[in-house]
Amino acid sequence: MVKKKRIKEWRLSVWELDKDLTLEEVTKNLQLKYNLPIDYLKDRKDLNETEKTLQNGWHPGNGEDSFNIKEISIANNKIRYIHAIGYYEKAESKNKAVIKSEGTKDIIIPRHLRVFNRSCEAVFFELSGKVYTVIEVSPSEAGRVRSVLFGQGRKENKKEEWLKVNYKDVKQFKFDSKFFYWLLSKVGNEFEYEDKKDYKLNLYDVSAVAHSTDQEEYDSTSIGTNILGSLPALSGLGSNQSVYEAGFTFKLPKLSLTLKISENAECFINLDNSSATNDKGESVSVKDDTEYVRSILTIYAILLITLKKAYNSEISGGSWTTSEEESQRKKWGLFVINELCEENNITLEDIKELFKKQEESKKRLGKFAVK
Repeated sequence: MVKKKRIKEWRLSVWELDKDLTLEEVTKNLQLKYNLPIDYLKDRKDLNETEKTLQNGWHPGNGEDSFNIKEISIANNKIRYIHAIGYYEKAESKNKAVIKSEGTKDIIIPRHLRVFNRSCEAVFFELSGKVYTVIEVSPSEAGRVRSVLFGQGRKENKKEEWLKVNYKDVKQFKFDSKFFYWLLSKVGNEFEYEDKKDYKLNLYDVSAVAHSTDQEEYDSTSIGTNILGSLPALSGLGSNQSVYEAGFTFKLPKLSLTLKISENAECFINLDNSSATNDKGESVSVKDDTEYVRSILTIYAILLITLKKAYNSEISGGSWTTSEEESQRKKWGLFVINELCEENNITLEDIKELFKKQEESKKRLGKFAVK
């Protein structure tokens, strides 16, 4: 069996900061002290502070000396942002870090064996009068990051300066199944960012579709190229299953992206199939130090916003209606039927016979129901 190559993905999440928090206040918050005492060591007076404390905090991105609000121009739109890297530590449990000793003090194992380093990278930016952060962190670590570095914890963890962090229902970046159905029907189309004719977003391909039934009793994910030619994917779409994640390939000025977008705007960028063009005209990774911030802000402040505006515009303008969606599903369903007929030598007579038997079965059931 040929081993499938693992896709290198860059996972990004977007969180909304409190409506009363400005980018200037974020700069101050990043400089707060985030160190925390290790509970089972805080009373040990024979240890120095570093030995019995978790060293947490924010540092400026790209190795700079201080936190600065910068400005980047994308599609002639100036976006203010702060680039920061969060570092935080996690300690082993007491029974793994402390060795019981009779007659003397318990022995503490060396710090590097009981404390582990973690990091996350974040870009804070302004959009429509609010501050958001796009953060690179795993699902298992997200709660810890919010608690420690965004001050959402309790007692000594709490940092009131951060106010509230909304990470579940960020309305500006919320997508539903109907949005995905609309976007899946737009392959081959191009979108303009705020009617700027010199900045277009081209939707080239669908690379993934994940959907489930309403009762979530069945879940299916299709990944690859030309997904809209895949029978499993189109069978789900044709039967109106709920789409909660979809992957697309977009071509933008100086940026080529293959990414999956989830309902809550988590983005999974395929690093092998995505690239950016730097100021020298060279093709580099979207995570390259020179392109990191630009790539993130292009995705969240330009691409996703443009798509959502186009969708809302077609809904309000009546060009994308329930009837249009049903018509699109019908086309996908007919494609599946045609492919299955060809693969299994199913004739029109076979289909007529099937419908005839189904009709007869319904009539028989109807008679029993009357009785």
